[in-house]
Amino acid sequence: MLNNVRKKWISLGCWCLAAGLFVFSSSCDEEEDGVGEESGVITIKASHKGIMSGGTVMYTDSSTKVSQREWLFAGGIPETSSEPEVTVQYDSAGLFKAALRVTYTNGETELEEVTIRVVDGLTAGFSADQSSVIEYSYIQFSDTTIGKADEWLWEFEGGEPATSTERLPNVRYKNVGMYDVKLIVKQSGEIANTDTTLVSDYVQVVSAPSLDPEYEVDNENPVEYESVQFTDLTEGGAETYFWEFEGGEPATSTEANPTVLYQTSGTFEVKLRTTRTEPDRDETLVSDITVGLAPDITADFVANATSVPYGGEITFTEESSDNAQEWFWEFEGGTPSTSTERNPTVTYSTVGVYDVKLTVTRSEPSRETVVLKSDHVTITDPQPPVANFTSDYNKTLVFDAGGTVTFTDATTNDPTSYFWEFEGGTPATSTDMNPTVTYSSGGTFDVKLTATNSQGSNSKMLANYVVVASDGTVCDDSPANLIACGNYAGESDDLSGWRAATGSSFATDAISFTQMDHLGVSSAVVSSGAGSISYEMIEGNGLVIFTGSEFTVDTEADYTFTSDIYAETLGTTSGNMVVEIAIIPKGTNDSNLYRGWQAPADMKDQWATKSVTKTLPAGTYVVGYRLYGGHSKWHFDNLNVVKN
Repeated sequence: MLNNVRKKWISLGCWCLAAGLFVFSSSCDEEEDGVGEESGVITIKASHKGIMSGGTVMYTDSSTKVSQREWLFAGGIPETSSEPEVTVQYDSAGLFKAALRVTYTNGETELEEVTIRVVDGLTAGFSADQSSVIEYSYIQFSDTTIGKADEWLWEFEGGEPATSTERLPNVRYKNVGMYDVKLIVKQSGEIANTDTTLVSDYVQVVSAPSLDPEYEVDNENPVEYESVQFTDLTEGGAETYFWEFEGGEPATSTEANPTVLYQTSGTFEVKLRTTRTEPDRDETLVSDITVGLAPDITADFVANATSVPYGGEITFTEESSDNAQEWFWEFEGGTPSTSTERNPTVTYSTVGVYDVKLTVTRSEPSRETVVLKSDHVTITDPQPPVANFTSDYNKTLVFDAGGTVTFTDATTNDPTSYFWEFEGGTPATSTDMNPTVTYSSGGTFDVKLTATNSQGSNSKMLANYVVVASDGTVCDDSPANLIACGNYAGESDDLSGWRAATGSSFATDAISFTQMDHLGVSSAVVSSGAGSISYEMIEGNGLVIFTGSEFTVDTEADYTFTSDIYAETLGTTSGNMVVEIAIIPKGTNDSNLYRGWQAPADMKDQWATKSVTKTLPAGTYVVGYRLYGGHSKWHFDNLNVVKN
């Protein structure tokens, strides 16, 4: 039913005398036609009560006695009209009013309204999670219709199901081919609507791949009594597996990834059958695996000692191959005489020379190996010790008071106790095996060691072994912030702190120190003390490094290196004699920090003090000399490094 609203107006006018009667009129002029005429009847007709957006409604005015009409179409095209019949288009959804105002021939005006419902239309559409699949695959369809559909009818050519009224159907395609998909959507209610979409060859179904049986193993070269893990690599969607393992345990398996033990060596067949039901496939792979012989076991052992006094103990440690499982020892002259322990301890009570035998076995596969070490153990009659010792004391470096020396026992014949005597040292005596001693006063001091065991005692004494600078400094006028210092006082021919080589590069040539025999001690050319370090350069270039007194730089600062140098000319000396002092980062032999001099008259055949100042970054350093010229002899003494 149209929602019509009718309103009526009477135009203002005046009363006039007509035919003897007073009548109301819009004019009091002479009587005209129509005066006293009744109004017409307004009548609107609309072709539809409701339409889809984009549709049209035809409006018809059938009113009588109309002298003028005015249409107003809210939301429509056109928006206004004065025609008795108008077709109006509505492009958007909503409730819209169409109003008609008519003016009758008697001057009266009347208004009528009609309400039209416009709803959105439907545009059918769909999508799928995939459109190309293999046989027996499922496709999930989704409705993408524009508009508010409430009914769906799908048609799936070649699919299962062939039709569906679900909004989101899941369809299976079993057979190869190209298939159409059709969707009909409906909207029910006061304004019914429907739309259809058909996509030809939307679904492509291709043949499922054939099964391709394949596998890999975790051990490609197994040996007897080793297990092999088989891992299925079949492509094509295998559903069942049946393995056959010739020579293996188990002989068959339905697991996808079985583990198989091979107890004997040889080449064995491996068969893998794979199946699939939809679509039906059945494929078999036949291959082989080679199992090798297990390696032989090896037998060996070591002892913590091979010579002990009678009554002593020896611990034996087996070093057989990892695949050994059992050990059987035989100890001639020992207690126990046999053992099945892996690493036994044996006591020997009688002097003599004895064999040791070890048999190692393995059960799977069976293997046995024997090692016999004849006369391996010597049991002695205990002897008294022979005392001896060494130390870290550098005889080329006379150190300041307050320095320390660590002594290391080197006594033979198994001493059981020690008694050290340190003249001028703290402590003055010690029973430690390897004591460390501090020397607080200058002087030259003896060191004595007495070593004892059950058979007696023995002593060794080295006179004047340690030399400590008596004035508290090593080099003359050394400042308080001395970093490193060295000279030769003539008390020993020990040159362990010095290195010599031929060449011109500390980075490469000095690595081998090939000219140690050219390095020595000179008592004839002395700057101070009783001697100096001397180096004879035959020809070419030479390198001398003092490693006995390395020094450490904690933070970057300026340091000055000072050395007494004597360039001794020989009868065969020719050409210039040049020396370069180098400060070398320890471990790199990098000589980029150096200062060179050509030997002037004050250095030739006489002592001269030379120095160089460099800015050194944090690190550990040693000092050295790089020498040029012909056959000559160089002497060095009283070297020190001072932080500025």
